[in-house]
Amino acid sequence: MGVVAVVVVVLIIVFFLAMRTSGANDPFQAAAASLGLKLTRSVPDLLPRVEGMVNGLPIRIDIPDRGATARYRAFYPPLGMALRLERETTISRTMGELGQTDTQVGEAAFDNMFKVNTSRPDALQKMMTPQLRRSLVQLLDAYPKMLIEDGGMTYVSDTAEPTQEEIVRITTAMAAAAHQLVGNRPPPLEKPQPRPRPKPAAQPT
Repeated sequence: MGVVAVVVVVLIIVFFLAMRTSGANDPFQAAAASLGLKLTRSVPDLLPRVEGMVNGLPIRIDIPDRGATARYRAFYPPLGMALRLERETTISRTMGELGQTDTQVGEAAFDNMFKVNTSRPDALQKMMTPQLRRSLVQLLDAYPKMLIEDGGMTYVSDTAEPTQEEIVRITTAMAAAAHQLVGNRPPPLEKPQPRPRPKPAAQPT
């Protein structure tokens, strides 16, 4: 029994030393520390999940399933315009030619680069200031698969093993653009006032 106990203790020590050593070389742990976020891992697959606040917005970086690649998400309160903005592709351009809606903001460089759907085209044009358009062009030029929606941004990378620098760079760029987008949110739609009911006609006496 004494030998077994010693072996168990040695195995535990080796396990924790291995975990500490692997942590020192773990890009998700290093990126989480750099960004001030928290790293947890799923059981039993040990898939990483990094969460916290960046620029005042909730951020999540994870590998959702075995065999999947790193996914980056920034969340914000819904903009109230059913927004979906993504990089224009040959397929989406063809669909536009076939009549699928593509909202334009009036700047050729922006309109040619993005496929935009929204329930409030007028609000979109007002919120897309030159500075915001420039930021979104830079973001999707660097990360063409970035998807911008009414309640958040999502980017799925091509690798399950990003470097610390890559994680920090993507997260920082996405959070900055999301913060700027939220700062330009349009005012909510005014609810129509109910019509007053007509007074019943006076009955003759």
